[in-house]
Amino acid sequence: ATYWNAVYDDTAHKEWIVDPADVMRFLPPRDERGVLNILEIGCGDSLLGVQVYDWYNKNQAEEPVASVTCTDVSQVAIDRLAALQAVEGSRQRPLLTYQLADATDLRASFMTGQFDLVLDKGCADTFQFRGKTSETPRLLSRLFKSVECVLKPGGKLIVITPKRRIKALKETVEWHSVERHALAASGALVGSDDASAHSVWAWLCTTKSAESAEVAADEATGGPREKPMEPPPAICPGCGLERARSKWKSPASSSTVSWRRHISYCCRQSSETKGHEMQS
Repeated sequence: ATYWNAVYDDTAHKEWIVDPADVMRFLPPRDERGVLNILEIGCGDSLLGVQVYDWYNKNQAEEPVASVTCTDVSQVAIDRLAALQAVEGSRQRPLLTYQLADATDLRASFMTGQFDLVLDKGCADTFQFRGKTSETPRLLSRLFKSVECVLKPGGKLIVITPKRRIKALKETVEWHSVERHALAASGALVGSDDASAHSVWAWLCTTKSAESAEVAADEATGGPREKPMEPPPAICPGCGLERARSKWKSPASSSTVSWRRHISYCCRQSSETKGHEMQS
């Protein structure tokens, strides 16, 4: 955090990698069932989160259909971005918030499965380009595992990067699908002093749905998992005996098995008795 506070203290605002407007075509459609919850990691002072919020919430006369939480490890960056968005477009954004958070430990700040979409424009790059060390692979693994944790089943991660390959992305998380799209075929990176041609990529990753995760677990264990058995009734429907007053009142599993057998016997006897009565 100290490093990035110093960076944002000493530099003027500028976008990195691509203009936020170039990212909009990769956004998933709005969720008709409710508000789409979006998280941006390593936002810096980029206006990506602001523009994503405006893209989803085009009609200011209606209730917002998407919320956006912009996070960074630098408080200086968060404060600067909050000031920038206040004058961007001169509109109210009630569900746009800013929060100090460590992208490699999002569970410390957010709930599991809280977000439908996570945006990363340059966050993972800070571990890949700036001072590679032996810690870099571990930090990238923590980053993507952290993102997976806060995504809902079927949620999406969009990574905007000049990196054609992100080894840790596929090695760390078992995504349902991973797609790579060319976002900018050539040209200097936005915010870079390097005038040489570069490619920029949009990585679109989707987590497994609840159903596919269950299927994967079944495959790993060699078959479908049995659903836990419902507890037996406290009163025998055949004879009306209360379990609490019976010799099987103990909560031990052996007593429960015996109580189930008693219920089964009584119900069978009751059914046979009714059958005889109908025949006579």
